[in-house]
Amino acid sequence: MNFHPLSRPQRDSVIPLTLFRSWLTGIASWVAFLILGMTSHGAWTAHCPFCPPSQPTYAEHLANSDVAILVQWKGQKVHSEQEATTTFEIVDLLKGDPKDWKKGGEVSVPYARDGQPGDLLLLMGQADASQKEKNTNWVLVQEVNEVLYGYIRKAPPLEEKNTRRLEFYWQGLESLDPEIGNDAFAEFSRATYADVASIKAVYQPEKLRQWLRSEQVLPIRKGIYAMMLGLVGNGEDATWMLEEILRPVEPQETRLGIDGMMAGFVLLEGQTGLEKICHAKLDNPQTSPAELYATVNLLRFLWEENPLHLTPEILRNQLRKLLSKKELGEVALVDLARWKDWGAWPMIQAQWGQGAFSNTTGKQKIVQFAQTMLKDQNWGDPQSRQAVQDFIDRNPLPKSPFLPLPTP
Repeated sequence: MNFHPLSRPQRDSVIPLTLFRSWLTGIASWVAFLILGMTSHGAWTAHCPFCPPSQPTYAEHLANSDVAILVQWKGQKVHSEQEATTTFEIVDLLKGDPKDWKKGGEVSVPYARDGQPGDLLLLMGQADASQKEKNTNWVLVQEVNEVLYGYIRKAPPLEEKNTRRLEFYWQGLESLDPEIGNDAFAEFSRATYADVASIKAVYQPEKLRQWLRSEQVLPIRKGIYAMMLGLVGNGEDATWMLEEILRPVEPQETRLGIDGMMAGFVLLEGQTGLEKICHAKLDNPQTSPAELYATVNLLRFLWEENPLHLTPEILRNQLRKLLSKKELGEVALVDLARWKDWGAWPMIQAQWGQGAFSNTTGKQKIVQFAQTMLKDQNWGDPQSRQAVQDFIDRNPLPKSPFLPLPTP
């Protein structure tokens, strides 16, 4: 989104360079957040299993604001190199006290903002309690048009039921107005699978098919669209998805959203579909790390949401295949510990000194897995527990953070 998060500066310090540096700092923070979110399992807290991180939505901005007004640009005055004022005329009040924000009234900000008379902008801000006079810190200054403003005004508030909100935002997905399309997708990126699945009656299969085949739709969005199609599609969709999933991939190619397509295929084909994907990806020594990691995301989705009601052992057995993969052996070990797959211990122990577990870091993960097993008081008879403790005692290693997930 083309947000302009310009916080209200002090009246005596409107320095263009300072504003520019603040803007750069914000961008740098956001980039760092994206990197952390996409390279560490658990670092990103969005609910959608196949969505990228997204910026705050308009509904979130509105919920965190004391005031939201639609204004039109009226003019600006540059008083000196360090002082300027931009004036807007209030057109509509979205949130706030009507006595303070009357239609036709004026609002000024102590910095220069270019514009033309009549340009519409949405201002959202928070009351500044530290000031004796009533002031507002404008934390969002967004150019809008009538269609976008109408969308923001009609959007259900955060306290509305999630299903009601998603039904509204479904209508905005891939809108011709990119601001609406971005915001609607961001709302879905925050939704749980249960909520997304609960409104499948509103999904239009043909529209989803068009999005999945369109080069105009961002590839990173196609994961959730494929998952949606898995909820409402048919056998022909499953055939097409499988062809896409199994098509030859270059060793360094990363297919954004392919994990969601795997999920969509499995939702349509059930356990048989899962077995086809795992055989093609996990049993093939030539599968690239990116495709392996996409398959891991599929298994995580099936474990967390369990839409097919598969037994835990079915998923554990598939994930165990990754232990021998040098690129993702540690990743598999972490998830197996999370899934309390203590039955995998003989296989894990056999990996000591092999592949991903040939160095100190990899060996630490195996020791930590063993320690985690022993913390589960419901596991093992005394003889089995003592054997694991003996293994730990035979292999003293420097301590490391508990089961960190490596970046694949």
